[in-house]
Amino acid sequence: MNDIVQFPNFVQLLDGKTVGGPSAGACLFSTYYWYEEEDKILKGLGVLPISVFVHAGSEEFNASDNKLECLKKESRDLKVIVIKECDWIEEEL
Repeated sequence: MNDIVQFPNFVQLLDGKTVGGPSAGACLFSTYYWYEEEDKILKGLGVLPISVFVHAGSEEFNASDNKLECLKKESRDLKVIVIKECDWIEEEL
């Protein structure tokens, strides 16, 4: 996030392109996401009206069910997308 926000037209540069990302990329475009390094919920760019929980079930990434519940609570009415470790999903929004 810190690197991307330095480019104010970043989202406009992606207009008409397909973007995928099951980890950092998913977090970047989401509204909220769980960030294991800081052990808290952070805000993404908000391009997509979702919250994402990546690496679900991974001990390495501290992606426990307890952390997922925290994200769900913070997300309020947003859809929460859960992506398991080493998984890829296609979701139409």
